[in-house]
Amino acid sequence: MNSSSSAIFIVVFCALIFGQDQSHGTTPACQRFVENAFIGNALDSQQQSELFKPKGTIAPKILAQWTEDALLQAMIDLHRSKLVCTPPLSSTLLADLEALYLKRLNFPKSQKLSSKDRQMWARLLAVPATERNALKDKLRQTSEPTPNSIFGFALNFHGVWLLASAPLNPKILDERLSKVCDSFPCDFWNPNLLFKVVIIPSEGVAAYRAETATLVLSRSLTAENRLLEQFIFFHELAHLRIQKAKVMDQNWNQTFAKFSGWLEPEIPLHLHFEMERLPRKPDNLQQESEGTPFSILPDRVIKSVKVNGESYEGFVLEKTYRRVIESGDVEEDLADHIAAFIVAPSRFCSDNQPIAAKKHKWIAANILSDRPPLNCSTP
Repeated sequence: MNSSSSAIFIVVFCALIFGQDQSHGTTPACQRFVENAFIGNALDSQQQSELFKPKGTIAPKILAQWTEDALLQAMIDLHRSKLVCTPPLSSTLLADLEALYLKRLNFPKSQKLSSKDRQMWARLLAVPATERNALKDKLRQTSEPTPNSIFGFALNFHGVWLLASAPLNPKILDERLSKVCDSFPCDFWNPNLLFKVVIIPSEGVAAYRAETATLVLSRSLTAENRLLEQFIFFHELAHLRIQKAKVMDQNWNQTFAKFSGWLEPEIPLHLHFEMERLPRKPDNLQQESEGTPFSILPDRVIKSVKVNGESYEGFVLEKTYRRVIESGDVEEDLADHIAAFIVAPSRFCSDNQPIAAKKHKWIAANILSDRPPLNCSTP
């Protein structure tokens, strides 16, 4: 290559690199995410432009005015953005937010943390406001905190921290995740959506807290591997998968609500009609529910029905029907059906006939396409 060709090559190469930097993360899906996310609404247009620069940042005097909740939500937004923005949004701003959040928590020597440790602690200490004062008190009592000294037991499990007051064997979780994950991260176990799983001794607790990227589970849900514990576990991971769809600007809840006949998914709900309940043949989910805080009982069959020419699907659990009516949250409908699809597909049938065939087909098409089609003739 002669000197003239070399000069042209360098100019073209630099132009390509510069052009990539200018369009950093500015796909339409990424732009929509920023517009809808907290971090986008918290910044003016000029500040938003910094998000799309690899080393973009926000003036310290502006960030100093943000509450701890705002800092945490912005951190979570930047992690979620990695699912839809390529290249990711500003890593410099994420580092600034992590450092300031840890400083607000009075984390010992936070300014001396390595990049890796800063990221680790920001994820571990992502807690709701109601828990922060207790956390600050605990941090004041140690000059050299470690994950185990703060939480009792801490294990990085496929990129997500498992936290408990006593040692935990993750074998059961590994067995369960093998049902939905060929490798990690996967749609049901992604560190950009889930920072940690907190295992607590209290019974009857299972909740995915999107605002802190945390899954809280009763210890019994990780100690036993009956069908009921698996169902509850995958119900919560289903919320994680639905959260990814929201990041991707997909309104699964509204789409799925139409199968059940819910009216106006964004406001308090009721049905077009009262659905008939019929006796259900006892199965493991019913039997294991006896005397547990995770009971699905009473559990009768709610079949599909046609009203005024419109067909509406049945439900894999009667509890799903009750819960949506009580809470107005149609996401519970979708989460229960995803869980059943994974561990109890026979629930989509009754008396060798489908009761929610459209729901099963939709989940197969959009979430778990590697599963066999619904077969209600199999006992």
